[in-house]
Amino acid sequence: MNRAARTVIFFLLAVPFLFLIGEGWNLDFREAPRLQKKMESLSRVQFDLFSIQKNLVFLLSESGRALKSPQLRGFLAQIDASRRDIESQKSALSPGQRRKVSDFSPLPEPGEERRAFFLQLSTLLDRSIGLMKSVEGLRKNLSLEAAQAAGRLNRIALWLSLLFASSLGMTGLWILQNLTLRKVSEFNTLLTKVNQIVASAENESSLIQSICDLAVKHGHLSLAWIGVPDESGAFRFLGVSGAVGYLEGLRISLDPSDPSGQGPAAGAWRNDCPYYTQSLEDATIPPEWKKRARAFGLHSVAALPIRRGGRVFGVLTVYHRRRNMFDEKLRNLLEELVLDISRGFDRMDTLRRQTLLSGALASVAEGVFVLGAEKRIVYVNQAFTDMTGYSPDEIIGREATRILYCCTDPGTKGRIVEALDRRTGFQGQIMSERKNGSRFWNLLTLNPVQDGNERGVHSVCVMRDISELHDLTQKMDFQAHHDVLTGLPNRRALEEHFSRAIARAVRNGSALAVGLFDLDDFKPVNDTYGHEAGDTLLRELAGRLLLNLRENDFLARLGGDEFVVVIEDLDIRQPLQKLEPLLERLHRAVEPAFGLAPDRTATVDLSMGISLYPDDGETGDLLLREADAAMFQVKRKKHERDNWWQQGSSSPSQGAPEMAFDPSGPEGRALLVRSRPWIESVIGIFQTEFFRLLAGDREQSDILSALDDGEKQGLGAVMAHHLLSLFDASATRETIREQGRRVGKTHALVGVRGPFLLHTKGLFDRILIENMNRSLLAARDRYRILLIAEARINEDIQAQLRIKDDIAGAYFDILSHPLPKDGASWPIASGRELAILGALPGIPSVLILTPGTENSFSVGPAAGERGKDFAEALRVPGGKEPPDPESLRFPKSFARSLEKGGPFSASAVDRDPRFVFLSEAARKTGGRSVLVVPVRTASGQSVAAVCLCGSYPNQFESLWMKQFSHGLEERWNQIWSQTVR
Repeated sequence: MNRAARTVIFFLLAVPFLFLIGEGWNLDFREAPRLQKKMESLSRVQFDLFSIQKNLVFLLSESGRALKSPQLRGFLAQIDASRRDIESQKSALSPGQRRKVSDFSPLPEPGEERRAFFLQLSTLLDRSIGLMKSVEGLRKNLSLEAAQAAGRLNRIALWLSLLFASSLGMTGLWILQNLTLRKVSEFNTLLTKVNQIVASAENESSLIQSICDLAVKHGHLSLAWIGVPDESGAFRFLGVSGAVGYLEGLRISLDPSDPSGQGPAAGAWRNDCPYYTQSLEDATIPPEWKKRARAFGLHSVAALPIRRGGRVFGVLTVYHRRRNMFDEKLRNLLEELVLDISRGFDRMDTLRRQTLLSGALASVAEGVFVLGAEKRIVYVNQAFTDMTGYSPDEIIGREATRILYCCTDPGTKGRIVEALDRRTGFQGQIMSERKNGSRFWNLLTLNPVQDGNERGVHSVCVMRDISELHDLTQKMDFQAHHDVLTGLPNRRALEEHFSRAIARAVRNGSALAVGLFDLDDFKPVNDTYGHEAGDTLLRELAGRLLLNLRENDFLARLGGDEFVVVIEDLDIRQPLQKLEPLLERLHRAVEPAFGLAPDRTATVDLSMGISLYPDDGETGDLLLREADAAMFQVKRKKHERDNWWQQGSSSPSQGAPEMAFDPSGPEGRALLVRSRPWIESVIGIFQTEFFRLLAGDREQSDILSALDDGEKQGLGAVMAHHLLSLFDASATRETIREQGRRVGKTHALVGVRGPFLLHTKGLFDRILIENMNRSLLAARDRYRILLIAEARINEDIQAQLRIKDDIAGAYFDILSHPLPKDGASWPIASGRELAILGALPGIPSVLILTPGTENSFSVGPAAGERGKDFAEALRVPGGKEPPDPESLRFPKSFARSLEKGGPFSASAVDRDPRFVFLSEAARKTGGRSVLVVPVRTASGQSVAAVCLCGSYPNQFESLWMKQFSHGLEERWNQIWSQTVR
């Protein structure tokens, strides 16, 4: 070999060795394993921080618990430990590399107060995200070092391959390991991103789409979709991202016997477990699917079930361009991902239920407050604030003393305290106090809320301001026991007083006197000056008599000019010795003339019959009977008598003591038959006065304005028939109640208020008494007719008030019905709601109108007894089919009301120009009034309108009906947001 050849061979061998020596100076052969350990350490730190983030998200969603959570300091300690770990890894970098790594601010130290923890808690998630960014920065720098080291190793391996043909395997293995770590890191980032949006998502559809987008962007997946079964038994895609063309025209069945139902997605749904296919070429799927997958570069697939509310809700399916992609680590991460998605849906459902509950509570008329374990208020609704004057900020955290105990009697207070202590229920009437010091009657219902251990930890208290009802009851009781004209006790009160007075006389061994008297020469006053002058005289007489009686004496008016006085504490041996001075004082009441007008006076006298207990009888009825007989005799001798009063009759009482009068007994029925003509005349007078009263009432006059002349006449006839039925001799208590319920239903739906009913009762009583004074009925018959009228009218009004509460309750109960499940079909859910509305009292038809373009609309589904007829009449106006749905149009005024927002109504559908397009159809199908409830999206766009027809005019104008309509609007908006079209 010559010298030139040897030189060439030496050069070929020397250059690689020189290069290896040069690279060796720059490379520490332990650098690759060291960098790999750093990457693994940072991945662990990153995963720890991800776990911390999930815990923080959970704590934020359960902020009430977080205030007391013993885990909070532990989480802070974990984050600090992770921060120190990152700092130690950061210190291993060169100064130049450390400058490139993003820094983060130190975490705030937790304060001593709970409130400080709560304020810091909301920042922890952001801080942990900052740590993640720091980790990502370190990872990138370490990856840069690893890449540089790998390049050097590759070059060394290249030169060594010229000499030794080996050593590339270790470097290749390290690169594969680095790629795997990078993929795990990418999926950890995906988990973090998904966790962030799940923690704050409010809209289901946007959440599902965002998850798919993040899977493609951060998980570097080729295709991701989330699907749920539809009504046909195939998947409906709710969110898709990536190679969406693969899914175009693709039907994935759930039926295992169908070839399209044998893939991983259907298997994951049916068996509630993940399915992983490492190669679509080997999968049991239709051949056209494989061909389509090859066209889009899809080679491996994973399908995982998403659970919601404890059951499978849908399936997340992801595709990758590589085969054998889903190893054990990625499987674990994917399963963690769907677990987080499931938790996110559950959180949204919980928030939606809370929103619905809050909206429902805000819309109800009853005040609601919740007491915590320490009997302090933790929640109030808007009605509570309106009712009491306390805002949430003023009352939450305080005891409910002024609401529950301040004005409550000791017995009721003890029952409430016992119910709270024992975690049992309570219902009763209490007196509560408002913020301004005023008081109101409160029907309180208290129920415990059980926790998972079946121990009551909260008490839900529902308040209903029943001041009006209580006042009505008090007024009814007062009217039942007092004379309308004078305010004195009446015959019913007298009967009750008799039993108590006689019991006292027996107990004290004393006597009592019963004096029945009327006025002499009273009829000429009425005939000369009119009945108003007579009423004035009777009122003044009552006042004078009371002034001349002792405090424990009892004075009652039976009717007309007849009065009764009961005098107690008389000496049983010599009763007249103490009685006579009292009677003389009583007579002084009529001695001065009565002023009827500035230039008119009148004088009257008294005639009284007296009976004594126990000499003349031992029962109130017998004593009154003896006094009546004595008064009759003294009046016969009015012009020749020496005294204006007389004790007992000239002949002893004959026969057995008279039985107590039963207004519904045979005597009462016989009296009604005899008095029928006179009662009919009283009812005729009442009709005229009633319409005058109704027209003069500012709130109730709207009822009349919604009627035409024919309907007003019909109303008068119905009212007359109702009153005549009340005084029919054959009417029983049950028939009176049933009739009261029928009339009460009408009154409730047209908006007649309870106080107005009592006002009309007072009007009827006054007309009845006035006309009794002109009748030829005997005094006893007049009195008994008053008893009959009092009993029957009270029975009727009580039945009306009860049915009114029942009807209002039926309407408001709808607002608390369970909402359809998330993802339910809008046609099915809306159809069910329509059916419920169509079954309400006074709703013959209800349907959905769907707005189109340029004020056009289409008629949707309908319900109710006449719902289909109403919908058909709208679709075919005037009996002629419209050329197309666009010819059905709203008036502009209706469209403006629809866009303005909130429910709107017409008291008379044929008189409101906004409803001209449906007035004819409504009247044909029994509709007199109408309520329209717009259905809106979260952005406020009107997408539908629920139209309710009412059987009565003015049906949707009362206060309680307005409250119902707003609650109904809130409910339908919730239904729209939770359903799919």
